[in-house]
Amino acid sequence: NPFGIYPEGKWVKMLVDTDTTQKIIKGGHILSYRALVVVGNLNGCGGYGVGKAPSMEEAQIRAYRAAKKNLIHVDLYRNRCVTTALYGKHNNCRIYIQAGHPGRPHKEGRMINDILRVIGVECGEAKSVGRRNPYSVVRAIFHAISKHEGVEELSRKRGRRLISVSKARYLG
Repeated sequence: NPFGIYPEGKWVKMLVDTDTTQKIIKGGHILSYRALVVVGNLNGCGGYGVGKAPSMEEAQIRAYRAAKKNLIHVDLYRNRCVTTALYGKHNNCRIYIQAGHPGRPHKEGRMINDILRVIGVECGEAKSVGRRNPYSVVRAIFHAISKHEGVEELSRKRGRRLISVSKARYLG
C-alpha cells in the first residue's frame, strides 16, 4: 500500500516516521529505535503515538498502544468534511486546513492529507508552513483538529436552527 496504511480490524494504522537514537556511555553506545504512528477509524476518530524501544517492531507496538490512548473525536460534516477552516501550531510548524466541498476530494500524496484521511476527513485542503519535522506536523494537525466544531455546535453558537446552517453550507 503506497500510504503505509495497515488495516487492523476497524482501526487503520499509519506508520509516519521511524528513526534511531543513540545514548553514549563509558563503554560505548546504546542504540534504540523510535516510531511515530497515527491511528484512526476513517470515521472521525484518530490519535497519534510515539514509541521507543531496543527493536523496531517493539517501538511500533509501543507507538500503536500510545496512539490508542491518545484518541480524539471529530464531528464531521456528512461524515467526511470539516465545517470551518482550522489552524494548528506546534513549535515552528503551522498547519492550515481549509473546509472543502463534499463532492471534491483533496489532493493526493502529501503526508498531511494522508493523516487526515486516516482520521476520516476526505475533502478539503491542508497546507503546512514552517519546518516540516514529522513529529511537529502530526502534533500541529491534531492541535488543529481538536479545535473543530460541528454543525450543531455552530448553530447553537449563532442562535440559529440546524436546518438553516446546513442549508447555507450546502448552498455555499
